[in-house]
Amino acid sequence: MNSGAIATSPVQTSAPSHEAATDLHNIACAIARAAHRLGNLRNTWLNPPEWTQRIPEITPLGMDHSPYPDRILPKDNLSQTEMKELGKRTLTNLYNLRQSGQVQWLQSAHEQLDAAVATAYGWADTPPRCPMKRF
Repeated sequence: MNSGAIATSPVQTSAPSHEAATDLHNIACAIARAAHRLGNLRNTWLNPPEWTQRIPEITPLGMDHSPYPDRILPKDNLSQTEMKELGKRTLTNLYNLRQSGQVQWLQSAHEQLDAAVATAYGWADTPPRCPMKRF
């Protein structure tokens, strides 16, 4: 007998089990580690420590430290060639190099992040083997 009522799934009213919470924590940590690694690799390519220096930003009155990121400036002793090369270090140029296969470390870091995110969605066997246009 059909009463016209829409069947719904039961709502979970209790907290996830300790095991499930641990799994979620581990998945979130894997994503965070992969994203942090990707960010560090990109920042190091964009601002190579041998060519750049970090200068702490000023601390506003009433604060004990600056809420702003350090300024990144070229080192004073760079050659004209190094300055020109540093000027070419942009995210656009980096990702153009990725498209041409010249920066395998960037491709690998993206694949690791993609795999960590896919695991969170239960797609652990999907990236990087499956073309993203499928999604």
